[in-house]
Amino acid sequence: MFSLDKIAGGEYSLLATEAMIDQEHYKLQPWNGHVYGYSYKNNSLVDFGKKTATDKYSSSRFMTVTRGKGVSLFEQRENDKIQRVGSMVVMEGAREARVLGRYLYVVHQDGLRIFSGFRPEELVVTSNLQLPGGPRSFEFLDSGHLLVITRQAGVLVVDVNDPEQPVQIANMTSPKHLQSINIARDILIDGQRVYISQGEGGVHVVDVSSPSRPQIMQIIDTPGHAGQMVLYDDLLLVADRAKGLFMIDVKDRGRAIPIGTLPTPLRIDQLAVVNDGLIASSNPGGTMKLPLPQRIKSLQIVNDGEMRIAVEAVKKGQYAYLYDARVSEQTEISIQ
Repeated sequence: MFSLDKIAGGEYSLLATEAMIDQEHYKLQPWNGHVYGYSYKNNSLVDFGKKTATDKYSSSRFMTVTRGKGVSLFEQRENDKIQRVGSMVVMEGAREARVLGRYLYVVHQDGLRIFSGFRPEELVVTSNLQLPGGPRSFEFLDSGHLLVITRQAGVLVVDVNDPEQPVQIANMTSPKHLQSINIARDILIDGQRVYISQGEGGVHVVDVSSPSRPQIMQIIDTPGHAGQMVLYDDLLLVADRAKGLFMIDVKDRGRAIPIGTLPTPLRIDQLAVVNDGLIASSNPGGTMKLPLPQRIKSLQIVNDGEMRIAVEAVKKGQYAYLYDARVSEQTEISIQ
């Protein structure tokens, strides 16, 4: 039986099942306070709207799109128009690129290449670092380190405090009993806490307060294949591929609480949050816009089988997740 007394403090969220669907697939990318979608099929860029929060790339002058051997750079011009301002061949198997300050960081199939310069035509190679395992993507830690996802070697920690001399200092490996199913898919950094999605292995919560000695704090299983993640209102939203959207409450810094799965009309590979919705995209499939979760602040328990909640608007098909540290339950909402 669900323990209603333990969720009386308002630890629950509401989602709607309806979604708008576009048949085009986009690579979702936050930049300068907006979320953009790039279509490799049509070489087009779409502005999905303003983000709900800023990130470390908001001050970056250029947005990057990586494809094959090269990187395309986009710049915001007058009237907020986004224009391609340069393309460059950087390395066979270029996977992901980011601009931070005066440096362009590019992860390719054999390692990391760093360029310096203020304009595309001025970029020159600053350093090269060979990395094992087939690097695929990366994220920046505030401490001046990169977390690099690889195909076979887990997640590597690279010190880039001196971009001219990057050094690999650590390797995050999964517990032995999970190594056969774990394939790192995405990294989301939240201060000194990092979430790593591991496909069939779920989501790992890792303490990186000491980058040279990362420690796994918690492993959360998901029913599907955990992929890209976003944070919204202390909820970690996980693209769980064919299983839809998996939700985790991360408000408690000591222990994350799994909530449950929101089934979606299409498989989810990528996620991004904008002011008026959650953008989800997959290939094949298309792009969906889902309502954002909202925390319900007013709960009145009538008896063991009935409760009353107050929200501004309730639509057909909505339901609530009630959860505590032990159990999560989906509950339909009846309007009175």
